[in-house]
Amino acid sequence: MLRRAGSLVVGFLAVNLAAIAVVVALGSPASAHTVSGPRPTNYRTTLESVTPLLAGVHVRVVDLGNKLELTNRSPTDLFVLGYVGEPYLRIGPRGVYENLRSPATYLNRTQAGSTPVPDIARLARPATAPRWHRVSSGPTATWHDHRIHWMGTSPPPVVQRDPGAFHRVKPHWIVELRYDGRPVVIRGRLDWVPGPSGWPWLPVIGGLSAVGFAAAYRKRSGAAIAAVVAMVGVDLAHTITAEATRSGTELAKTLQFFGDNFVSVVVWVAAAFTIRGLRRGDVVATYGLVLVGAMVALSGLSDLSSLWKSQLANAGPYPLARAEVAAGLGLGLGVVAGALAA
Repeated sequence: MLRRAGSLVVGFLAVNLAAIAVVVALGSPASAHTVSGPRPTNYRTTLESVTPLLAGVHVRVVDLGNKLELTNRSPTDLFVLGYVGEPYLRIGPRGVYENLRSPATYLNRTQAGSTPVPDIARLARPATAPRWHRVSSGPTATWHDHRIHWMGTSPPPVVQRDPGAFHRVKPHWIVELRYDGRPVVIRGRLDWVPGPSGWPWLPVIGGLSAVGFAAAYRKRSGAAIAAVVAMVGVDLAHTITAEATRSGTELAKTLQFFGDNFVSVVVWVAAAFTIRGLRRGDVVATYGLVLVGAMVALSGLSDLSSLWKSQLANAGPYPLARAEVAAGLGLGLGVVAGALAA
């Protein structure tokens, strides 16, 4: 009895120390990487205007300012100009084409703009004849545009001096277009918006870890089943609301959901077998608790910077998204420790 009680105390303390270590170690300006999609950030890209307005043409900022999305349902091609004023994209009734002689075609393939520019595009000028390559049959193009987000590997000097204050990093950014021979300009701004403190979530993570520990410690109780259901529910809600903000058609986002979250889907299926094992009192349910708890905790850990970043890739209210991350991490850690200590 004393030995079992000692294991209980040690396991509970280990979970809470792990939660504290995670928040202290990662609760800095550095970002954690999300399970899928863009990382939480303190940079906010705002689209202010499209001048002149064009019927059938819609522009929006997506993926937390990492990309622009332009849809052209008009009968006339629209051209996006690249970084030296050259034709970069052609978007219209025949689909989306990229210019193989545009440096932007290669630089925009990654957020860092590190793709080498081949010789065919290195000497491009506005008057260089384009070589068009079709990339889509639809009317929508989505691309990294390095004019609309911060390209530095560290924050700008004004932010480094006072990261806790609001800063206008780029008062004006512009992306130029051509439509039926006429100039069209997309205008916006880039701001630094400091996020909230992550410290208030520490007792939440610690408290939920205790709940998860207690529920998993006696695997045959209904509490263990409730913990598994809660973990999967939190993880599923957070994943769906995160994927809902992604760019693309509904079909593309659905396919992307299962592709990007394949591991999560497997864990959700494993959770169903774990619940079945708990109901039957099978010993193998212990492994299911460890697996599901560990994977949900890792999912929360990967999104941990949501707790202190101001801009989140989430369709729901930001406080709810942060609560989902804290709940997944706390319950997952607790369930793992409880299952192993039993």
